[in-house]
Amino acid sequence: MKDIRAKLRLPIGSTLLNDDSGTTHSVLLPLEKFGGMVFPYSPNIQVQHQSNYGEYDLSHTNYTSNYFMNSRPPEIAIDGMLTAQTDTEARYMLAVIHFFRIVTKMRTGFNDPNRGVPPPVLRFSAYGDLVFSNIPVVVRSFSHNFQNDVDYVDVFTSSSSTETSQDFVNKMPSAMNIFVSLAVQPTPSKIRSEFTLSKFSSGELVKKGYI
Repeated sequence: MKDIRAKLRLPIGSTLLNDDSGTTHSVLLPLEKFGGMVFPYSPNIQVQHQSNYGEYDLSHTNYTSNYFMNSRPPEIAIDGMLTAQTDTEARYMLAVIHFFRIVTKMRTGFNDPNRGVPPPVLRFSAYGDLVFSNIPVVVRSFSHNFQNDVDYVDVFTSSSSTETSQDFVNKMPSAMNIFVSLAVQPTPSKIRSEFTLSKFSSGELVKKGYI
């Protein structure tokens, strides 16, 4: 059965989770099988579609006339929950936080051979082909809260993929809300070559990531 949970995936072939040798960083191992992150509980998702209109300034009239300017792809606001009731869940929570720290940063520094590369364009999917399907997005903002009214659990991780040592000592809350703002980032050349309103109306383009 197709997995229609809400998820954010890295581009195919991305090495963002890997170290210089191509091995997935230990702290990010819980995300390896997804190629990104999956919301374990159904999140709140808010989307607002917008068309921009200008106004004709007509003299001696009680009503203005509007003219169409453009349509903006919506921003997608997600309010999700993570829990840490087991060690596996706690490691996943830590990995998700670290994942969003990474995808909101560019490559920079004299020692980075890929310096100058911006944060990646992710793919957002949720709830099926005609809802949110493989939408190209960038993360505009990410926030999370560490509440003071929940229990905290110990999480130990290693700096190596073998996890034979405990280099990182952490505490994760038993429950946490995360808030993600996504901006749709289509490819201009694909829009010019693929888009027709008829194909969009039929759902053919919605399945390909248009919204």
